Amino acid sequence: MTKRCIYTAIFGGYDAIQTPEVENSCDYILFTDDKNCNAPAPWKVVTCNLHSELSHVQKNRYVKFFPWKFLDGYDESLYIDGNLLAKKASVELFSVFKGSDFGAFHHPFRSSIIEEVAALRWMERINKASFDDAINQIKYYFENGYQEQYLVEANVIYRKHSSKEVQVAMEAWWKEFNRGVKRDQLSLGYSLKAVQKEYIRILPPINVRAENPYFNCLKHPIQGGGDVFKRGKRKAMMMLFPFKYWENKVRKEFK
Repeated sequence: MTKRCIYTAIFGGYDAIQTPEVENSCDYILFTDDKNCNAPAPWKVVTCNLHSELSHVQKNRYVKFFPWKFLDGYDESLYIDGNLLAKKASVELFSVFKGSDFGAFHHPFRSSIIEEVAALRWMERINKASFDDAINQIKYYFENGYQEQYLVEANVIYRKHSSKEVQVAMEAWWKEFNRGVKRDQLSLGYSLKAVQKEYIRILPPINVRAENPYFNCLKHPIQGGGDVFKRGKRKAMMMLFPFKYWENKVRKEFK
């Protein structure tokens, strides 16, 4: 019988722990650096002591990218971001992805890494220097044969653990994530070139922030009043410099 689990990774207290709707055909595993974590059932808590030089973001990504290194005995897994609450129907995704080695959802709002770079700058997720670095990063991908077919929203990812091609792709993803801008959706498509297309399944987009069959999405906790001020400033800048402004700036680099 295939052994499967839904798992998440929360480091540095970045997200509040969500209690999933239980489906007994699946295990639920939470990886964290919090030695005092008291997660509610059905979560099985695994405390991780990863390399101290890694940031909290890198620790999350390491567990996110490499499920087979942490989930011994499991054949397949579904990673979900820490701010997602898995509904009971989320287990059905294992059947949806059956026959695939890698599965995810199309991004609900954007269709290319060019648009993703523009959106990151528009939403002030990256600064001016990182914006320039991100443009150079995706230029490198296109110059090295990247043929974009989709943009994945990397908050839900299915992997078949025994797939050597997926393991190679995830190693490449980790390398690209660390050498480039620390936004993993930029490099995932390029890294997946190691996997034969027939073993990749990218589902039509779902907006986890709205009603959908599989997940509820909660906002990341606001840590301190300073974040409230930053959010207000960000909204003002987003109105002053709309998304199209940043998209045009990125596209000019490719003419």
